[in-house]
Amino acid sequence: MAVNDYYFGYGASGRGDWYANTLDGQMKVQNENNPGLTAFSIHIIGGVVFLTMKDDSTGRQNKVVESTAGGYSDEVDMSKPITKYILGDNDKVYGLKTSDEQVSLTTGFGEYNDDGTTSDYQPAQDFVLSGDNAAQAELQKLISAYR
Repeated sequence: MAVNDYYFGYGASGRGDWYANTLDGQMKVQNENNPGLTAFSIHIIGGVVFLTMKDDSTGRQNKVVESTAGGYSDEVDMSKPITKYILGDNDKVYGLKTSDEQVSLTTGFGEYNDDGTTSDYQPAQDFVLSGDNAAQAELQKLISAYR
């Protein structure tokens, strides 16, 4: 598989904060200060996406998205599963695996309204705690360097 850090992105949107749903609560991904950092108990500190490239290249890929409008479909084989992993400042790794050919840069994420109230644009899927023990252990190593 190929890997890239373009797990989230959006084009023109409002001024509300973007987030992911997890069993541990909402996890902030993009800060627009509506409702603001303190409204979230968990914050995303990074993430990756695993996918299959149309040209079958594997490993780290720098170009999985040509344009926000095209999203993954420009370079990625959309008939294959795409898995997004996000790393939380609560020391946990969450994953979202989908085989839906409509996967987009915002799949798994929702946005608050411009005034910081709950909007109709909510995640259709929740991120779940990753069962990948190696990923959880690697996150612990990465985070420990910053404590």
